[in-house]
Amino acid sequence: MKIFRKQRLKLAAGNKLAKYLRYAFGEILLVVIGILIALQVNNWNERQKDLVFEREILGQIRENLIRDKASLVEINKINKKALYASTQLTDSIKRITDRDSIPYWLADVARFTRFHPITNSYEVLKSKGLEIISNNNLRLELGKYYDDQVNQTIQDLGDIEFSFNNQWLPLLEKHVKEFNFGKIVVLDDENAFFRKTRALKILILNYDNYNDCSQDVTKVIDQIDKILTLLPEKPKSDTHA
Repeated sequence: MKIFRKQRLKLAAGNKLAKYLRYAFGEILLVVIGILIALQVNNWNERQKDLVFEREILGQIRENLIRDKASLVEINKINKKALYASTQLTDSIKRITDRDSIPYWLADVARFTRFHPITNSYEVLKSKGLEIISNNNLRLELGKYYDDQVNQTIQDLGDIEFSFNNQWLPLLEKHVKEFNFGKIVVLDDENAFFRKTRALKILILNYDNYNDCSQDVTKVIDQIDKILTLLPEKPKSDTHA
């Protein structure tokens, strides 16, 4: 800057206006170019930071989704057992020919489970801005999973829990002799339980709840698999950590 100032003073003192203006314009141009370069460097640095953040947060989301999937697979096993048990219990012949299985079938239907998706990494991503994700399709599929399908699954499971608390529990309190949640339900009088209570109607009505939940959970598992194919591969160095 000292050199530029001396040069300007020299030209101004020599009354060389045209040269002075050309020189001043060149100096301004250099300043503008310097600012543009600085902005480009800053933008590049910010983009590098975003890329590092994107890679790290997507890696965390991958781990969260894998854990979510494991939970959902177990939930679906419970749903399918409940569906099978419901068909057996509503069959009067099955209740006679396979009477020893009734306590286990009842345990499979008179229960509930909950799903707690791991959303902390996705919430951090949303607070930072979803536009950081460079893959538009991945961004859409993540939103579909976290903002739509997860809520539907929680609602489905909530309906089953509501049925347990408001339909099964009052019946079991009156007729149960032994109870181990999700494992065994022994009744005082099995014949009276199915003949004199609403148990069969509850089984029929809740079959749809379990069936709908099972279908939705299957869709969510498929959605997780779809997202996992869109997520960047986990670095090999991380696999040996």
